[in-house]
Amino acid sequence: MSVNLSDETADLRRINEQLSSINSEMAELLSCGILAYTLPERKILLFNREGRRIFEVPESVTIASNFDVMSRIASEDRAAVREATKKLVKPGDRVGFVFHNINKDGSMAAFRCETKLLSFSDGSRYILSYLNDITEQEAFEKRLREERLQYRKAIAIGSDAFFTVDLTKGMVERSIVGKNGKDFTAELGVSIPAYYDDMARAWFSSERIERSRGDIELLKSRRKLISAFKQGVSEIDAEYRVPAEKRYIRLLTMLYKADEHIYVSFIIYDDSERVEEDKKQKEIIRSLGGIYSGLYYISLTDDCYTVLKQHDLIADDIPETGTFSGFGELYAERFANPEYREIAAEFFDPDIIRQRLMKENYITAEILGRNKEMYRVRLVVSERDRNGTVTSAVYAGCSVDM
Repeated sequence: MSVNLSDETADLRRINEQLSSINSEMAELLSCGILAYTLPERKILLFNREGRRIFEVPESVTIASNFDVMSRIASEDRAAVREATKKLVKPGDRVGFVFHNINKDGSMAAFRCETKLLSFSDGSRYILSYLNDITEQEAFEKRLREERLQYRKAIAIGSDAFFTVDLTKGMVERSIVGKNGKDFTAELGVSIPAYYDDMARAWFSSERIERSRGDIELLKSRRKLISAFKQGVSEIDAEYRVPAEKRYIRLLTMLYKADEHIYVSFIIYDDSERVEEDKKQKEIIRSLGGIYSGLYYISLTDDCYTVLKQHDLIADDIPETGTFSGFGELYAERFANPEYREIAAEFFDPDIIRQRLMKENYITAEILGRNKEMYRVRLVVSERDRNGTVTSAVYAGCSVDM
């Protein structure tokens, strides 16, 4: 029995050549760059069309040519690439990194590279890399970061403190100093640098604050914030009171991702004056309630009204809140005596209100109610825009006999 080894070898060689040709054609069709070269000689084994485009390598550079990869990478990225490739120690090791090329026309291109160390059957080693052009993606992410930064700066105007923490690292690197010059971290008894969770425990301790609104529980843990971000949460709006300091705080929290890290920005507003002012206004409204039989807040900008106190005569007829543009006709029909309905409807006409209150701070009318009592009704300016046009007003009505 005999075997023709030369024929079998020829068949294997032909199959290998066919497979090599197929692999080469596949590599040419790929939209990512493919580069393979030997170590330590750095002789090219495979360089597809997209790879040549990325490195601007001419067709004259052939297989088995030497190729200096580093010479084509932007100088500021070379150290980072070297550090990344040092992790390729044994066959099978792989590493990913981003680098930039300066094109011949002077423009900058960005690429994400996945590199793997492999070996042939004889033990010789080679590098296989595939590269994706992420120039447009990087530019988009840069614009997005800039827009987010501008947004954060804009809403931070008027805030008492604004700071950002890298949640991926989990450290608060700098003291948080408010616009009043006070060191917020020192007030909490936290030494810098500090772990975020340590600062959050002191900041949101139930012994320190009283929660009034918002999911403050999420803010107490770096892990919870990261988890919330991954589930689609980007903003957390909360309010709380600090009894020992007699302060009311509004806290706006924004979560976002940049450079593969998750960040959280905190914007702190001291709302103590506003809250105290709201309390005073509520006290005034309660006091007015003893004088007036009807009080309504009217927003001409949002075209809505809110009942602060309702006339007993129409308490069952007019909803607690609703669209203001239809309020005048409803009020005239349900409250006014028939001969006064036109006066009542005109008094609450939004366009007429804007005209009459352009140079006045309040307007007054007297309307006979369907109960045959005469009522004095008044609209008082609450807010104006920059042009002086009234945007909101308060309605107050009472019996002339009161």
